Amino acid sequence: MTHGVALAILLPHVVRWNAQAADDLYRDLVNGAPQPSTVPSAGEHLAQRLVAIGRSGGFPADLRTTGVPERDLSALAEAAAAQWTGTFNPRPFGAREALEVYQCAY
Repeated sequence: MTHGVALAILLPHVVRWNAQAADDLYRDLVNGAPQPSTVPSAGEHLAQRLVAIGRSGGFPADLRTTGVPERDLSALAEAAAAQWTGTFNPRPFGAREALEVYQCAY
């Protein structure tokens, strides 16, 4: 799977997961954008927008549809936890946390 496809699938879940620690930052990103009253947080609003963008671009909705076997999620989480990008995450990010995000995206 290409990097762009992986991002389209995972980013909304990462945003939801990080909203616990970064909702104020997400509020800055969606400031001025109409936010439905049914959306509980800026993070959820941003995640829903990212999902809509992905769908409009024809990206798959989840990892399952791309053929990723569920048994591979733990290995993917271990690999993600070893990447330098996790060091910039607003919440502590390790293999357990990565697995949580992958499971949501599955």
